Amino acid sequence: MKDQIVGDPRDVGSVAEYYDVWTERYLKHFGSSIQAHRPTLERDLHDYLLERIGLRDGKRVLDAGCGVCGPAIHFARQRDIRIEGVTISEAQASMAIERVDKAGLSDRIHVRVGDFHELSGLYPAESFDVVYFLESISHSPDPKAVLRGAFEILEPGGILYIKDYFVRPCETHEERSRVLRVVENVDRLFVTRTPEADDILADLRNSGFLPVWVEQPRIEVDNTRWQAFEREHGFDLFDGQDSFDWSQWLEIKFQKP
Repeated sequence: MKDQIVGDPRDVGSVAEYYDVWTERYLKHFGSSIQAHRPTLERDLHDYLLERIGLRDGKRVLDAGCGVCGPAIHFARQRDIRIEGVTISEAQASMAIERVDKAGLSDRIHVRVGDFHELSGLYPAESFDVVYFLESISHSPDPKAVLRGAFEILEPGGILYIKDYFVRPCETHEERSRVLRVVENVDRLFVTRTPEADDILADLRNSGFLPVWVEQPRIEVDNTRWQAFEREHGFDLFDGQDSFDWSQWLEIKFQKP
């Protein structure tokens, strides 16, 4: 690997340090949305998410793990909504505030540095109609705490939406071992804790949420941005072996009763 990636996925402080160092490098390849699973055009990704999340005029929205607010800025341009963005990275928060101001949306998007494991301490109960996580909950060492907090700050009837990757289900022990070796590399390199989908779904139900749907993303994926990023930084997820599909991508929508 050409660059040392810092961080320990067991420590949210390491996630902050990671994005303080790496955000500029992500922006070079991914634009304003630091998301790997995407169509060719960023606008198509944002329009897709706008509809899948179900954002409507008048909604109070939390972007949990907001990055530099690429999606939030698009959403606020398309809908009359108020968005709170929270990121653990001071560098990201600074970039996001600058971008929001440049877009003329400072009255409708507010960004803060904060830990999304402590949402109920950051925001009053029943503050939001929608909470979404866009490829961010995979950084959490304690998703239960994140989802419990999201439940508390959502109003009754509020929506929680997750788009992220998960450990791919396997049919054999050998296949499972092979997948988990790659997951270990991914988590080490990108300061993630790749979750099991069943665990997240159980955490949602145990937090009090009711399912709306769980589906694979309905987008035509273009991996060229990720491939260019991988080449530039010399990542080796497969220990020199042939690559294979080690993850599954899901969209998860649940509701607070």
